Amino acid sequence: MVAGPYLQRYGYAAVVFGLFIEGIGIPFPGLTILIAAALLAGRGEMSLPLVFVSAIGGALAGYNLGYRIGNFGGHRLLLRTRLVNRHHLRKLRRLYRRWGMPIVIIAPFFDGLRQLNGPVAGIIDMPWLRFALANAIGCIVWIGFWSIAAYTLSEHSMQALALADRFRPWLIATAIALFIALILYLVTRDRTKRP
Repeated sequence: MVAGPYLQRYGYAAVVFGLFIEGIGIPFPGLTILIAAALLAGRGEMSLPLVFVSAIGGALAGYNLGYRIGNFGGHRLLLRTRLVNRHHLRKLRRLYRRWGMPIVIIAPFFDGLRQLNGPVAGIIDMPWLRFALANAIGCIVWIGFWSIAAYTLSEHSMQALALADRFRPWLIATAIALFIALILYLVTRDRTKRP
């Protein structure tokens, strides 16, 4: 287990730090740290409730800071990169006006979306209270799911990790395809409703 030595050395602080860094938008193995901590809790080396609380605290702090960073000047930075233009931002704002809360709730379950969740919501000026509520719901469900699943599978952890590593590319590809399909469905459905 790659995260094991860090968790053994830094304990719950590693959980807080890992999910905080990932929450502000920096690619970091926050999920790996969460799963490793829950596995250690399953073996009696950590406390599952403290893992859960540490993960929630780190994730919520990170996502909210990511939101503020995105809200402060993220759109100007994006426009300077020329990867995104004003038309893209308008489309993204329309999407978030209509589907922002569900997107923020499910974002933690998808690599890439999880890291960009806070900054993107800030960039498109999603109202902070709506973001904070949806983000809290998403974090509690996501962290609860992975904590309980890893804790439960701790006695079969090596087999479970090997299986997850084996199928991870397929799972990620499927998740991305489903997300793209959902977005395309929502966009085409909106176009067919217009006169």
